[in-house]
Formats: sequence, C-alpha cells, structure tokens
Amino acid sequence: IIERLGHTTGEQVIQTSANYHEEPETLKILRQPSARRSVAVLPLINRTDAQDDYLAEGLTEELCGELSMARHLRVKPPGTLVKFMEKEENSFEIGRILGVDTVITGSVRKLGDTVRVRLSLLSVNDEFQIWGQKFTGGVHDLFEIAEEAAEAIAQALAVEVKDNRPSPSSNPKAVELYMRARHYMQAHW
Repeated sequence: IIERLGHTTGEQVIQTSANYHEEPETLKILRQPSARRSVAVLPLINRTDAQDDYLAEGLTEELCGELSMARHLRVKPPGTLVKFMEKEENSFEIGRILGVDTVITGSVRKLGDTVRVRLSLLSVNDEFQIWGQKFTGGVHDLFEIAEEAAEAIAQALAVEVKDNRPSPSSNPKAVELYMRARHYMQAHW
C-alpha cells in the first residue's frame, strides 16, 4: 500500500507500508479472546429435490445445536429464523434485524448417498465473508458433518466448542429416519 503524505520542495513524499497483509478489522475484533460473539445460522438451502429438504433443515438445526455449546458464543435459536426460510432477503440485513455479529449461510446437495455442504460465515458489520468451507460425507454422516462444521466455524470465530456431546448413532438408517421424522414433524405439527 502506498500512501501520499505530502509535498516537500516540489517532491512527493511516499511511504510504503510493510504491513499490507494486515488482518481486516473485523477479524481482529472477532479474534479478541474476551469478546462475546453472536451468530445466526440461516436456513440452509436444499440444492436438490424437494424430498431432500429434511437434510437442509436437519443440518441447520444440528449446526445451531453444536454451536450453542461453544463458550463465548450466543446462537439465535432456529425457531427465530423460520420467518426467513422462504424469503430472498439479504443475509446481512437479516443479521441486522436479528441483532447478531455474524450469520452463517450455506447449501446442501445430495447425490446418491453423498451429501455436500457449503457454508459461509459473514460479518454483518462490514458485509464481508470471513470464512467458507465445504464438507462432504455420506447421508449417514450428517451428525459428523455438523460437528466438523461447528468446530471449523468456532475456530474461525476463535471460540471453543465444549465436548460434552453424546456420540451420534452409527446406524445410517437410524440417522436418516431421525432426520426425516424431525422434518415431517415440523412441517405437519
């Protein structure tokens, strides 16, 4: 970065900054250990058939649950986000309405028994993406994908996820049936 400081006897005085790779101000604030952060996990978008909506809904809830166990992190409950499920509203504006520092957006794709989840962590204050990552696994790995994603998000926010979670089922059919039942219950309750 080159910055003009002024003129002296007709010559420009130029200063070069050795710190041109400085961390953005948003990341500096987020990495402060004492800062209490807030986040909303916006409903993940299902990028495949409507019959697979349960995957996006289930992963959204699992991410909220996993992140809610992190120290120094306040997570908006999934119920407060229902009104934003069908809207094409700006993610940053939703974050401002909800009063959070960051929002998580993403999508889920299913191809056969494989699920790919893409997530982004966005700063509401300056409207920049802080972090992004994709996670791939089998349909039966949904709980593990949610745990891995929550750990990565917590690391990006410099918070620690508590590890007092019960171990998920290793039965792939049980996981799928649980996610389908939860989706059906929410849709028809």
